[in-house]
Amino acid sequence: MWRECFIVGTFGGIGAIVRFTISTWLNARFPTHMGVGTLAVNVIGCLLGGVILAVLDSYRPLNESLRLALMVGFLGGLTTFSAFGCEIFQLMRDQRPVMAAVFLFANLILGLIAVTMGFFLARVAV
Repeated sequence: MWRECFIVGTFGGIGAIVRFTISTWLNARFPTHMGVGTLAVNVIGCLLGGVILAVLDSYRPLNESLRLALMVGFLGGLTTFSAFGCEIFQLMRDQRPVMAAVFLFANLILGLIAVTMGFFLARVAV
């Protein structure tokens, strides 16, 4: 278990550094209020997630440490949105579109509600 944690942590740190670097660079060059850097790393992460899923499907059994390093670690550090996109894709691929739609909207709506609640709870507490 410690070995797996080390792998995920190491590659997660690399992914976070890449996210920070890309986001900072893009946001400095395209100063909008939309968060161009965040959008870019989310799209890049989803693209890489699809590539990794295809490779995992093609080369079974693939080394579990490599899967942890890339999918959970690097892409998890780069963006958790990539995991979100991959999970929806897998539901669609498994011909479960209703579950994919429920998962999609639940994440978006509950995430937005949680951010809003956290914001106002912190405002009340501070």
